[in-house]
Amino acid sequence: MFRRAWAGLERTVGQEDLAVYNTVFSLGVPCKEQSRLGEAEEMFRCCLQGYENLSRPDSMETLRTARSLGRLYHTQGKLEEAVAMMQRTFEGFEKSLGPFHTSTPKAGGVHLAALYTHGGKLAEAEKMYRLVLKGSKAIGLEHQFINEAAYALGKL
Repeated sequence: MFRRAWAGLERTVGQEDLAVYNTVFSLGVPCKEQSRLGEAEEMFRCCLQGYENLSRPDSMETLRTARSLGRLYHTQGKLEEAVAMMQRTFEGFEKSLGPFHTSTPKAGGVHLAALYTHGGKLAEAEKMYRLVLKGSKAIGLEHQFINEAAYALGKL
């Protein structure tokens, strides 16, 4: 069903339209939630490539897709790929929105630090958690991701 909708949209508007990739992303989310991880990965990778081909490497759509792909890779146990996607996400949000925008720690900082911890890279995790905590002045001490970073840093 998903593939039919995807193919129909490509035929109707072509591959050079953001609507195709926005729709494919939306189709990938339920695949992930239903543990159809191979299909979700295919859709997220298609979206990422599509957004990049449309010369939108730092757009919110591209970064959202990279974050989703990073989380999917983590779920699949592909730690190196997950770290690469989450680094890209964090750096992209930091570049586009600034280091102290409320979306930056949420977009990848805490998730990237958790991946570093999971991979045994504790120095990198500590550095990332501290970077997230630096943003606490801008987004507030009560922000969920600030609390997660403080707790995780304390556990390191």
